[in-house]
Amino acid sequence: MQLKTNVWVNKITSLSEARYCAGMGVQFLGFQPTIVDLKTYQDITGWVLGPAFFLDISEGDKVPANLGDYASDYVLLREDQIPQLPSFIDSKLLIKRVLTDQASAELPPDVEFILAESWATEALQTNASNLIATVTNSHQLASLLSLPLAGILLQGSTEDKPGLMEYDHLSEVLEMLETED
Repeated sequence: MQLKTNVWVNKITSLSEARYCAGMGVQFLGFQPTIVDLKTYQDITGWVLGPAFFLDISEGDKVPANLGDYASDYVLLREDQIPQLPSFIDSKLLIKRVLTDQASAELPPDVEFILAESWATEALQTNASNLIATVTNSHQLASLLSLPLAGILLQGSTEDKPGLMEYDHLSEVLEMLETED
């Protein structure tokens, strides 16, 4: 399935959710080491083919000591965490930033993308090519698709029971992003 823009889904917690997202054409799956332990992460990433993987360490105070054990393509972090990264981490960097009209969308060294956690529309319009916009509902999507963004970020959810999970919040947006073949 082809989507109109790159889609990043963060806070993946189960194989079911990861497989659903991969099947819907999501290009990037995100995990928080504080929520998903290393064994579960390895099990999920070992089963799912296609999407790239990213670790979200942006909500913690410190960079996890076992960060190198999580094989990932990207690391999502805050700018103040960059100096804490171990030198052996070769993942590409994605930083979280609130974008206002005055906030710069310029990339710091070694950072590939900026995750616009919240934004002023004008800030997105000026430097959108390396920005990923957080989408919390389908109403935001139409205006964002007119911008040359690097992608959008959606949030995963927690499984009620193994194999029992609601995907409504994801499916609504992903269906709007489907392209006509």
